Amino acid sequence: LGRKVQLSEDVCNALQGMKCPSPLLAHQVQGHDFPAIYPVMKWLIKMVVATRDTRARIVRDYAHHYFGKSYEWPEEFKRDDSFLEVVVSEYHNRRSMKRPKNMWESKDGTELSEDLAVQACLLEYGEQVGSSEFTDIGDFEVQDASA
Repeated sequence: LGRKVQLSEDVCNALQGMKCPSPLLAHQVQGHDFPAIYPVMKWLIKMVVATRDTRARIVRDYAHHYFGKSYEWPEEFKRDDSFLEVVVSEYHNRRSMKRPKNMWESKDGTELSEDLAVQACLLEYGEQVGSSEFTDIGDFEVQDASA
C-alpha cells in the first residue's frame, strides 16, 4: 500500500512538473476518480502527439543537414516537388521487375485450371508430377528465364 501511495504522489509531482492544466491529487489516482483523471489523460495524449511531431521534425532536419554535408541534390530536384513522383514511379518500376515469373505456361496462353496450375507450379520447383491427367508435359512450354 505504501508503494502505491508513493507512486501516486510521484505521478502527481511529474504532472505538476510538466505544467498539467488539470490538477490531480494522489487520492484521485488511487481512488480511480475517472472524472478527474479524464482531462489529465486527454492532455497527456495531446502532449504525446505534439512531442512526436516535434521529434519527427527534429530528426528530419538532422537527416537533411547531414545529407547535405555529404551529398548535393541534383538541380532538377532542388525546388521541384516532382522528386517524390520520380521516386514513387521508380519504386513501382523496380517492384514490377522483381515479380515472380512462371517458367511453365500454357502454349495457347489460356488460363489453367487449378489442378493444372498446381502441377505447373510443382514442375517449376522440380517436383515430379504424379497426377494421371497431367502425365504429358506437351501441354506446356518452358519460358526463357532471362525474359
